Amino acid sequence: MKKFIIILLSTLLFSILFIVLKDQYENKLLAHAEFGLPSIIQKGEIENLFIGSSMFRQGLDTKVLEENGLESYVLSYNGNTPILELWILQYLLKHNVQIKNLYIDLYAYSLSTDSILSDSKILMETDIKGKYELYKLVSPNGNISDFYSIFVSKNMEQLLTWPIYYPIINSTYYKGGTKLGKDGISEEKLASLELFEETPVLDENVKTIQEIIQFCQKNNISLYYIETPKTNRILETAYYQNLMELYKTILEENHVPYYLASDVNSDIQNHAYYFFDLIHLSNQGRKEYSKNLAETIKMSQEF
Repeated sequence: MKKFIIILLSTLLFSILFIVLKDQYENKLLAHAEFGLPSIIQKGEIENLFIGSSMFRQGLDTKVLEENGLESYVLSYNGNTPILELWILQYLLKHNVQIKNLYIDLYAYSLSTDSILSDSKILMETDIKGKYELYKLVSPNGNISDFYSIFVSKNMEQLLTWPIYYPIINSTYYKGGTKLGKDGISEEKLASLELFEETPVLDENVKTIQEIIQFCQKNNISLYYIETPKTNRILETAYYQNLMELYKTILEENHVPYYLASDVNSDIQNHAYYFFDLIHLSNQGRKEYSKNLAETIKMSQEF
């Protein structure tokens, strides 16, 4: 019995030690990756940083941006909200990253979205303190299930298969932008897709956008917001229009410049093949939009 207890305690202590070491140091594995927070921290400074949701991942082609004179790096996570975007920005500056120009995803639906970690890859990119900060953000009431998920279970499969997983996943990125994508869809398919459920705006998201603006002003970061293209079916809904009007009002009241999709390319939303769903650009759309975006940003900032 005594021997069993010793084995049990030793196993428990070893497991705890392994988890602590994993949580603290797994981010080091990505220091020289083509994506993620550790890669930017390793660089130390960045001229053009894009922080956003899957809108940026599917909407920005970093190779095309670079070819058109806008060298950049993209940090994109599914379901990213203003609260998580502010945390990312703060995390980078805590790690002494210097940012000249910051472009944030002007994603109207994020105004009414709760902050959850729908993209767990960000956990692999942070140290244990960063994971704790994220845990407090998405689970302020201290949910045990969230704790176990964040500190123990998430990304374990990737770590156990790292020699195979890393070269495959890393090859799909270029300076944070994905090389993968989907082909466009037909008008018939586009017309059959369901619109999004309407949910109320969350005051905390509005407040956090203002905090992002203040944070950038305090740290001498030039801040811009970018709306990636959406299909006409989305643009024509009163729900989307109202959210966009609120978002634009916040930015205008704080004198923050922004680029609407129509400012960059006024025609892209009229073609289904530029999208693979109602809000995400296809491969064709991403390349077309990225080329036009680089040209628009360079032209506007020359004056």
